[in-house]
Amino acid sequence: FFCSSRRRHTRCREVSWARRCVQETGIEYILTIKGFEDVLHIKLEEKLTGNLWKGQFTSKYVEEVSQKTGSLKKFPIFVKMLMSAVKQDNESVYMDILTAQDLEFLKSKKNGGNNTSGISISSQSNSNISQPATPQKQGKRYLILSQATDFERVHYPLPLSFEENLDTESLKKTVSRLAKELEQVKSRSLSMDTNSLQGSVRGTESVNPEVSQLLDENEKLKAK
Repeated sequence: FFCSSRRRHTRCREVSWARRCVQETGIEYILTIKGFEDVLHIKLEEKLTGNLWKGQFTSKYVEEVSQKTGSLKKFPIFVKMLMSAVKQDNESVYMDILTAQDLEFLKSKKNGGNNTSGISISSQSNSNISQPATPQKQGKRYLILSQATDFERVHYPLPLSFEENLDTESLKKTVSRLAKELEQVKSRSLSMDTNSLQGSVRGTESVNPEVSQLLDENEKLKAK
């Protein structure tokens, strides 16, 4: 897991940015969020396949969604809550990544099998969720921002659309990220193999005096 964020001021508007690896129903995603003065951009990338979901939400849309929950949040406050959930620096706010199947399952579960309004989602609820959709039926993903207080729990859903035709820039970034991760895996594997070999050689010192002598000479040469 990793998380980074920054905040900068420009002449016309303020920018908030955060990224984090999240894992839901056995799938690892890279979540990137950018909050401007009046627009919220969310990008969700499946780490293994590069599948991508995006959403762009105006301040008006966000405030209307929050109003429908009965707990209105002004856009700047909503963005701060979302950034806090991404950075995991406040226990009262958290988020879930759900498929349409997951959402319907939770609705049905809450209402005793009657698929009507209302959802109940917690960070632990995904253990009983049905398996994620197959690559042929990706559909939407839903980022559910939740706020829990002593007296209530409110959920703010944000739908993310699947990007069927990725642009060249997105593909380049995905390929570059996968290449870096492959190099890191190779480097770790080589380091482990080297350490294992050295340990094996050391273990033969007491059995083979010639090996012990060679190792001693090697250490003296290193010292020079």
